Amino acid sequence: MLKNKMLFLVSLLFALWLLQPVKIIAVHRSGTFTDIIAENFPVTDKGKIKW
Repeated sequence: MLKNKMLFLVSLLFALWLLQPVKIIAVHRSGTFTDIIAENFPVTDKGKIKW
C-alpha cells in the first residue's frame, strides 16, 4: 500500500514538473544567428516543435 502511494506521488510530481511553462531568460543576436536561453524547456520533440 505504501509503495502504491509513493509511486502515485512521484508520478504526480513528475507530471507537474513536465507541465511547467517555458520561461525565456535571454535572447542574444549576432549577425544572422539568434540564441535563446530558456528555462523549463519541453522534454519531448513534439513539445519542442509546438513551443
